[in-house]
Amino acid sequence: MHDCYKGIVFPAGVAPLPDDYFSGTRIMAQSVGIEKKFETKGLYSFTVFKTDRHAWMKLKCNLGGAATNRVVPVYIEKSKRSYYAKYIADKTNELARENS
Repeated sequence: MHDCYKGIVFPAGVAPLPDDYFSGTRIMAQSVGIEKKFETKGLYSFTVFKTDRHAWMKLKCNLGGAATNRVVPVYIEKSKRSYYAKYIADKTNELARENS
């Protein structure tokens, strides 16, 4: 498993990408500025590039005893995409209500 996944807590239906995804330049190019794009987004928010089968998702990270959030490339099961879209929207709305 790639080093970027150390400490990442994967929800059901979400998996790390295989190591061979990291052998090209696409993931590296997409990662430039990705954390900044997700700064104001809630946990489990994600984006999918049209030509890719993976998504970039904001997930919990428990590394070194401190819980943080990190954006990593993941695979979301296709059958789960609509479920996660609704789940993420519900969670984002819930967090927005709590923070207002």
